[in-house]
Amino acid sequence: MGGIIMGILYVFGVPIGLGGHFRSALAMVKYISKKGIKFFAIAPGGSQEMLEEYRAEGCDMIIASELSRFNPFLNLSSTKAIIIECRKRSIDIIHSQDFRSLYPSYLAATVLKKGFVFTRAGRHVVQHIPPRNVEIVVFSEELLDGMIRQFNLSKDNISLIRARIDLSCYSKKSVSGDFAEKYHLPTSGKRIVMAMRLIKAKRPWLQTMLRLAEHLSRENMLSNLIIAGDGPLSAELKRQADRINNICGKKYIHFIGPIFNIKEMNQLYHYADLVIGHGRGILEAMACRKPVVVLGENGRGEVVDENTVSDVAKSNFSGRHLRHKDVTFMELLSTIKAILQDEVLPKDLGDFSYRYVKSEMDAEIGASQLYDVYSRAINRTLSWRDCLRWHTATLLNNSGKLFRVHP
Repeated sequence: MGGIIMGILYVFGVPIGLGGHFRSALAMVKYISKKGIKFFAIAPGGSQEMLEEYRAEGCDMIIASELSRFNPFLNLSSTKAIIIECRKRSIDIIHSQDFRSLYPSYLAATVLKKGFVFTRAGRHVVQHIPPRNVEIVVFSEELLDGMIRQFNLSKDNISLIRARIDLSCYSKKSVSGDFAEKYHLPTSGKRIVMAMRLIKAKRPWLQTMLRLAEHLSRENMLSNLIIAGDGPLSAELKRQADRINNICGKKYIHFIGPIFNIKEMNQLYHYADLVIGHGRGILEAMACRKPVVVLGENGRGEVVDENTVSDVAKSNFSGRHLRHKDVTFMELLSTIKAILQDEVLPKDLGDFSYRYVKSEMDAEIGASQLYDVYSRAINRTLSWRDCLRWHTATLLNNSGKLFRVHP
């Protein structure tokens, strides 16, 4: 096996929509396609806005409802759909983008004798056994160390690629009046922005944000808090925000819904005086020269600067590093107040933000690293024995018969 890479198929097990991993994959498409490689993506669906973002970068989108049927052992309908598309479109590399797509993607690559790559983008605990003897990509040292320790994987099989922010998208840009009008954004006062999915898993961070808003509004420190996102918690969080707004006698908290368009997200970050949250969202804000505060659980949080960024980055900007720090909610509140009150500090923090993202997170750098992974994958021979042993171990692990098996 080997040769020139002509076509790559990205496989998603969930609909393409809000979420940092979809943006990271899109950035890789943009830069690697410059090498003359054709990209395709197959998914069970997705928002039209995000699908168009991929198409705009020349990535052909394929909708396959079969991929929504998650089965960690026999997912033959999904495997068949992937095989059909690979044969139709002359695919050389199959790149599974999440655990839900891993099972059919790995089997399809083994059947077709294609190059195979698997990305584990987030979190720090791996509940599913990763296959051995394939190329695996992770975004953080925390996950790299955890996967090697938990499953005794070889470092030769895992690549740490952190650089995934497209700086050409998040460049300096003024906020248009049309954008502010479209999202009913206030045009005066200090503005704190959070971009986050309004889902159960994000509840601790969202609750901290509302708690901060309540304290700041009582002290006349907060003019506006803007939360961009959507999800099942939307109605509940809006009721809490209405209560806070009513107590203060002014609409401090604004929910503006989801923003899919990258150009609009760029404007939202430039609109902000301070961005608070975790994950890819604060990296994008840093690319826009904004001061950022990373949130953890239980009301913890800290500003991202030269003293903290190493720990923040190790846990993939998730805020998990704060579990090991004695940082109280009141200290977090004081940090935010200091940024809002200072005239010089926000610019200094913003300048640091940009320097860091430029040197450590530029997607053009990450795309070059990922291309090297593809070059290794196309020359790696997949083994039927490895594939079947892994699927069997996965079945036993998921059925509860065996807690941990190394395939």
